[in-house]
Amino acid sequence: MQSEVIESLGDNGVGLRVEFTWCKDRFCHGISRIDGSGRVRPLLESLEGIAADDWPTSPPLQSLTVHRLPSGQPAALLVGMAGRSHWSASVEAATGQPRLLFDIACRHSGHAKAIGSCYQIKGDVAELSIVAEDAAVSCTNETAKIEPNMAGANVTTSRWRYSISLSAHA
Repeated sequence: MQSEVIESLGDNGVGLRVEFTWCKDRFCHGISRIDGSGRVRPLLESLEGIAADDWPTSPPLQSLTVHRLPSGQPAALLVGMAGRSHWSASVEAATGQPRLLFDIACRHSGHAKAIGSCYQIKGDVAELSIVAEDAAVSCTNETAKIEPNMAGANVTTSRWRYSISLSAHA
């Protein structure tokens, strides 16, 4: 089983971790809080679809590589497909602060029926801040969803960017 971890820590050692793990036919990921002594507490877990889904709950990412950016920070680059759609994602750790940056795109023919990123809430997310660009964030007691703005009738590529960070009081 292949897995990769990217951590984004503040100066005090407190931060966030995203761990990518192979789950059946794609990479799923979990986001956890790291405290100052290195203990890890799960907060969010991606909700994945199944191989038969043309429009899975979260991007179906089947290939993963981790690279170092010029800043020295790690970045995960992922690609995958479902139905007739192709997906790509990059996830990087912000420099010097507990923040993970997600940039996801889907190239699709026709209208995307349901698209975005969805997480099951696994812990106390009151300390998290999810900020999206060109996307809507919605949270319930059980899930957090990030859905791109689908403006335009002839959109063939959907893109959504979001960051997950620890709140100032965390």
